[in-house]
Formats: sequence, C-alpha cells, structure tokens
Amino acid sequence: MSAVPSVPATGVVRTHDGDDDELAASLYAGLARALRWLRRTGPTDIAHGGLSAMATLSGAGPLRSGHLAEVEGVAPSTMSRIVDGLVADGLVERLPDPEDRRALLVGLTPAGLVAVATARRVRAEALRARLARLPDDELEALRAALPALDHLVNP
Repeated sequence: MSAVPSVPATGVVRTHDGDDDELAASLYAGLARALRWLRRTGPTDIAHGGLSAMATLSGAGPLRSGHLAEVEGVAPSTMSRIVDGLVADGLVERLPDPEDRRALLVGLTPAGLVAVATARRVRAEALRARLARLPDDELEALRAALPALDHLVNP
C-alpha cells in the first residue's frame, strides 16, 4: 500500500500507511465497545440522547435548543422531541433568553443536575471496578494514552 502524506495543523508532514488504517479500525471498534458498555451501566430511565443533552447542559449551562442540537449532532426537530420528553420528566426546563425575549433557553432543573451527577458517578464506579482488574502494565498503558486520546478529540 502506498503512503499518503498529510499536513496536520502543526504543519508537520506525516505519512499514513496501512498501520494507521489498522490502528484507526481497532481504535474505532474498541471505543465503540467501551461507550456501549458505559451507556449500559448508566440509568435506564433516561434515553441516551436525553442524558447526553443533559450532560452538555451540565457543562455549558443553558443553551438554545438549536445550539444544543448542533452540539449534540442531531436535527433540531430531534432535539425538540428530546427536550419535550425531558421537560415532561422534570429534568430540564425552558427559560427566557435574557439576550432575546423571543427565544428560550433549555436548562437543567435540580432533578436534572442530580440525574447527570448520578449517571456520572455510577459509570465512574463501574469503570473503576474494571480498571481494578487490569494488570499494572495495562493501567500504565491507559494512563500514557490519555493525552493522545484528548488530543485526538480536541485537536
């Protein structure tokens, strides 16, 4: 397979070859399995899309529904349905936008804050239990990979 050069934001030319293809495929499969497992360890009474939107609101604060849809990578109509369900469950509320009286923001209620914190705690505990079963060399490999994973998703 011929190598294909690329120029990342750093300006350093890097050659991609078959090893990168295998790494990408393996990383994709491994991350997908890990995320599916983590989602199954969280609360089952809140759908994944709702919990993800709530986690975004937890970090960003109240957002307009359209902006939340953009951040979550879903259509505005899909986010509207998600928000409607979360409002009905008392987990989020629609608030007036102080910058535009015609617009509304979506923000977490106290119950929503508790639900996000609980999901994070339950998932972190499950992850800690799995990490405790790993040998030291694998734990160190995971620690060493964290900066690269962060750079991968936050270039």
